[in-house]
Amino acid sequence: MTLFRKLLLTTIVQTPSLGQLQITHDQLIAVDIEGHVVEIASKDSDGARSIIQKASTQSPPVVVTKLPPGSFLLPTFVDLHLHAPQFLYLGTGLHLPLMQWLNEYAYKAEERLDADAELANRVYARLAERLLEAGTGAVLAFGTIKSETNRSDANERNELLLGLGKLVEAEGVHVQSHLAEARDQVDWVRSTRNAEDIDVFDKVG
Repeated sequence: MTLFRKLLLTTIVQTPSLGQLQITHDQLIAVDIEGHVVEIASKDSDGARSIIQKASTQSPPVVVTKLPPGSFLLPTFVDLHLHAPQFLYLGTGLHLPLMQWLNEYAYKAEERLDADAELANRVYARLAERLLEAGTGAVLAFGTIKSETNRSDANERNELLLGLGKLVEAEGVHVQSHLAEARDQVDWVRSTRNAEDIDVFDKVG
């Protein structure tokens, strides 16, 4: 039997598909004790009445909380590409080209996090708080590699990419990365691979 933590009555605003805005008023949202939304029903529906009845008889009982007029709820945002260690030096080195910024800030910060578990816990805990404060409820987060691998070594990078390509083919999984993001990064790919980045990804599968 589902135990409820909270029942909310409010307006829901969402975008079910690209270019579509959906606004539904007087919706009952049932949240279970683990914090998951388990049911949504119109206020006057049989489903809503059933939820309210169940919640009123559980121990402790839960009553409906009506959000103030003009309020509404949105689904949480989803960040599909988050470099978590970069939170440590947020907003710094913005005057530098990307490759120089990576060498002077990003990789050094990742080394600090790898060497200090307490620092890493503080940084990532605060990052999680900031994400929730901004309404982001799910992320695809990238951490550190904690390895002596030289990230500028094109041969080692090729081995990693080939391995990922084989994993995709064998298991049918999805792998996320990104293409070059700045001119100096484009130049680096061309100089080390003699190819465009998109062709490198295509070649390894």
